[in-house]
Amino acid sequence: MWRDQNSGINSESARQQRSDNLLKRIAAGEMRQGYSRTRGGKRDDLEGMYFRSAWEANYARYLNFLLAKGDIAGWEFECKTFIFEKIKRGTRAYTPDFRVLFHDGRHEWHEVKGWMDAKSKTRLDRMARYFPEERIIVIDGKWFKAANRTLPAIIKGWERGTVHV
Repeated sequence: MWRDQNSGINSESARQQRSDNLLKRIAAGEMRQGYSRTRGGKRDDLEGMYFRSAWEANYARYLNFLLAKGDIAGWEFECKTFIFEKIKRGTRAYTPDFRVLFHDGRHEWHEVKGWMDAKSKTRLDRMARYFPEERIIVIDGKWFKAANRTLPAIIKGWERGTVHV
């Protein structure tokens, strides 16, 4: 059935219905649209929180380090999903990795990216278009390559691994 382009499940209305249902589930917090090629799991040193990758977990450790130093007021992980209301199919929502809170009341979103695929680029482009007041910072391989030179020695639990840039 799925291979048959004339099948009812491949009709424009059926595809739209599947996309609408998926968006409702994402908006209700029933699922996340992300994926990872790296080691996901709960981290005991991070209150048992689940992270999709060692990079996300390490960035959380870094944010805890900044919090302990008083450089930031706090942080939250995957706390908000932005819905692109005008988009009817494709990339219709985005959940940033971290919301970083500052002492003056500002916040910004930090996105840990091991690779920038087309879907990720679309999400970031749509965020800039539909939510221009929100600041997004991409934390990529260059950041982790530099961080791996110093942070493992000062941040307990840092997960070492190969960083390709």
